[in-house]
Amino acid sequence: MKKLLTLVLSIVALNGALLAQPTTAPGASARPALPTLPKITLPADLQALIKQFDAQRDAILAQRRADLEKLKNATEAERAKLLTDMKAKGMAVSAEQRELARNIREELKKLRAARKTTGG
Repeated sequence: MKKLLTLVLSIVALNGALLAQPTTAPGASARPALPTLPKITLPADLQALIKQFDAQRDAILAQRRADLEKLKNATEAERAKLLTDMKAKGMAVSAEQRELARNIREELKKLRAARKTTGG
């Protein structure tokens, strides 16, 4: 009985010691390092399109905030007029933004296609 108890205690102690050991070597990270991708610079015309898109978006948001602020203090008649104006402007601006985004996507597709054919 004493031998069995000693055997069980030694197994438990050994198991605890094994579980306490780190699974990776000291100083090594648990995950493999991610590969570094080459830095790709976009052509100047594409960068300009992206900046134009961002500037338009910022202007749209600023205008929308201003219009919403006007709505807070407007009468019912002014509110109805402002809402119809906002809807009309929103539709026109949305179409412009979609067209600009489409142009950007097409340019990016061309760059990807050119990179595939040239290998870099």
